[in-house]
Amino acid sequence: GAATSTASPVIRGIGILGGTSTNAYKNKIYGITTLATGATTLVSGITISAGTTNTVYNNLIGDLNASAATNTDAIRGINITSTTTSSTNNIYYNTVNISGSGGTNFGSSGIFHTASATATTATLNLRNNIIVNNTTPNGTGLAVAYRRSSAAAGTLANYAATSNNNDFYAGTPSATNLIYSDGTNNVQTIAAYKAGVFTA
Repeated sequence: GAATSTASPVIRGIGILGGTSTNAYKNKIYGITTLATGATTLVSGITISAGTTNTVYNNLIGDLNASAATNTDAIRGINITSTTTSSTNNIYYNTVNISGSGGTNFGSSGIFHTASATATTATLNLRNNIIVNNTTPNGTGLAVAYRRSSAAAGTLANYAATSNNNDFYAGTPSATNLIYSDGTNNVQTIAAYKAGVFTA
C-alpha cells in the first residue's frame, strides 16, 4: 500500500551513494508508490548521488507513482544527482517506462542528469537506452524524456561524446511533452534535439 502524507519523501528503488566501481544490472524496479503531497516529493527508480565509476545496465524501470505530488519533477526513472569530480556514469541498455499523473504542477523525467562545465565531473555516458515518459504533466510541470539540471554556458561538457543510440519518447510532442529540457531549452522532437544548438 501507499501512505498519505503532506510531507515530501525522497524514495528510490536503488541508490548508488558511493564506491569506486559499482555495477547495477538486471534489476526490475517497479511498483513504487507514494501519495505524499509535498512539493519536493521524489520517486526514483535508480539514483546515483556519488561514486567514481558507476555502470548501470540492462535494468527495467517502470510503475513509479507520485499521484498527489506537487513537485515539477516528482518522478525520475534514472536520477543522476552526483557532482563527484573525476567520475563516470555509464548508463547502458536500460528501459525506463513511466506513466501516470500527479497533483498541482506535477512533472517528471525519464532520465535526469546534473550538468557541469567540467567534463570529468559525473560524466554521463548514455548509450542504447529506451527512455519513455508517458506521464501527464499538470500546471507548470513538464513530461521530459531527458532532463538536465542547467542550461548555463558550457554545462553540457559532462555529457560524453560517446553517448549514442538512445530512444527518447515523451508522448505527443507539445510545449509540456518534451524530448529534452534544461530549464531554458525545451525541445519537443528528436529532429529538433539532434539539430539543436543549446546554450549549455
